[in-house]
Amino acid sequence: MNSSGRKRKTAYFRIPLFLLLFALLLGALPLKSLAAGEVYSREDFYDLLADQLSRRELLMRYPTPDKDLGKSLVHMDWNKFEGHYNETEPLKSGCYLMYYVDSITLSYRSGYLQSLLSYRYSSLDMDTHFDKMKKLAVELKGETEFDTVLNVHDYLIKNFEYDQRKELGNHTDIEGFRDGIMVCSGYSLAAYYLLNAAGVKARVITGFGGDPSTEQGENHMWNMVQLDGKWYNMDITWDDNGAEPVYQYFLKSDREFPMHKRMGNYDSNYFNNLVNSESYPLPGKLLGSNMIKYLAFLLGVVILLLLMTFRVKKEKKVQVISIRDPRDFDFHDPGEGYGAGPRDVGYDGPGDWDGIVPEDEEDDDPDKE
Repeated sequence: MNSSGRKRKTAYFRIPLFLLLFALLLGALPLKSLAAGEVYSREDFYDLLADQLSRRELLMRYPTPDKDLGKSLVHMDWNKFEGHYNETEPLKSGCYLMYYVDSITLSYRSGYLQSLLSYRYSSLDMDTHFDKMKKLAVELKGETEFDTVLNVHDYLIKNFEYDQRKELGNHTDIEGFRDGIMVCSGYSLAAYYLLNAAGVKARVITGFGGDPSTEQGENHMWNMVQLDGKWYNMDITWDDNGAEPVYQYFLKSDREFPMHKRMGNYDSNYFNNLVNSESYPLPGKLLGSNMIKYLAFLLGVVILLLLMTFRVKKEKKVQVISIRDPRDFDFHDPGEGYGAGPRDVGYDGPGDWDGIVPEDEEDDDPDKE
């Protein structure tokens, strides 16, 4: 065979190989533009993007006839997606799923809005976690909605530890379930999934935990839960005292939910009016449990104070002052945190010295009869 024949044979061989590689590439990138649905509004895109996240798709193309809309969505505010809530399918909501995304790249071209996502966890890890959560939601589902909420609240407190020092930085439920320890967002995201999967509507709320007027606090996350058609606040993180659950922040109205300030997407009249004006009426056993734990806490504080007082009295020594001239006495400013000031030893001025005189000096007074 001559050289030209060998070249033609090699060229024919390369064409099928190229087509094979191209087919494999298409198989690796799940492009489903025709089945994705069209985008006519920002809300449409949020719904479609959340659906893409729920299926762990990497790349999607959405028909977007409105060119101006498509270009504006390319520069969307990612924080706005945090407030996305799909009322009919809560587990396909941006307020939950956005915490599983590492990055998102949007582009608009030829009437299509394209979204390319990268995830913080592998598909295997996420699938395994969600399967576990679905089974757990079935186990925690109670006879009533209240029973379900109570079961989820107590389960998370009894089985997980709050990362007080924030050493691990476990901000999602998947990380918390992996290590058994997490921060407030881990508790809140876990409660969101478990409650919605069990048929109880719940929201995640972001804001400030503490006193905004003094800035004593930090960014915080908690939940809102719907019972009997009414919404209530619930902070599982702050109900976790490291032992048995307490119910100080369980199904509360805004008035009985201090040190919580909704911010960002949740600082609006909509949420202010959404929360019920009265807290949920808790059963007597929970109220009694709260009272017993509160009294036990107070008793512990009283005992600690008594022990500290006894220790101070036991270690206290009599102060002996042999200096008669107050000008020679080195007074310390009581504001320094040590020593005593003039008022503490009865010194009212140079002409009125009422210092402490040692008993042995009184016995040695030659003028004493």
